Amino acid sequence: MRLVSHICLCALACGLVHGQTGDSQPSFEAASVRPSTPLPVNAQPAERRAGCTGGPGTSDPGTWSCHRILLSELILRANALGAVDRDLLKAPGWMDEARFEITAKVPPGTTKDQFRAMLRALLEERFHLASHHEKQEAPVYALVIAKSGSKIKEAPDKPAAADNNPGPRSYPPDSDGYPVIPPTESATFANGHRWTMHAVGESMEQFARELKFRLDRPVVDETGLRGKYEILLRWINGPLSPDGPDLTEAIERQLGLKLQPKKAAIDVIVIDHADKAPTEQ
Repeated sequence: MRLVSHICLCALACGLVHGQTGDSQPSFEAASVRPSTPLPVNAQPAERRAGCTGGPGTSDPGTWSCHRILLSELILRANALGAVDRDLLKAPGWMDEARFEITAKVPPGTTKDQFRAMLRALLEERFHLASHHEKQEAPVYALVIAKSGSKIKEAPDKPAAADNNPGPRSYPPDSDGYPVIPPTESATFANGHRWTMHAVGESMEQFARELKFRLDRPVVDETGLRGKYEILLRWINGPLSPDGPDLTEAIERQLGLKLQPKKAAIDVIVIDHADKAPTEQ
């Protein structure tokens, strides 16, 4: 079934991004959207830097700012997706080229879900973005329990506080050359071709999503495991040697799980329309 997503123009004209609408649609208190200035050919790396700061869950929840952000990335963020999910967005190529500057004032107490709704409304108003969700068959990996049985451990009921964003740092290798990540941290780190992934209190759905960063297709969780787990995975990425497994082998040997290639219907976002030049106010 085709589900078209759009906002009534009359509601937009009544100030969608300046408070709440009559049906309590979450909205930014104020927002500015404009195209980024083209970079010179000899632009330095610092000038090419792009990304967003602030918003719910950060040290500056009241202001959200983006510099040289792609429209495709904004759409993914508005739908709780990340760059790794770009293949789930069926959009024209210019959306991966056009960059924008955004500054928005976020109402106090805004949740992350409300923030995403505000971003969707902003895109619909300023870019006249229209989209729909549909199912499309695509190659995936199904994450299942191997014949040997699951070897992963459930996380303790009250684990130590996990540092999921330790920032740039290095982890010393063990005697086999694999990075050693502290038990309270969730991180993935490499020492040459030797990789370590450690996750604290993670669901299988989250683990499947993380595996997509390392593989050539989406991963869907079909393990039936519904708890929160501590996951420790070590593998060799690159030229293989007799003393270490590749990622798929490590998943089976160390976790008792398996990746099975198959085709499945996955949910994708199809862009029906968007203006290349947004309205600034």
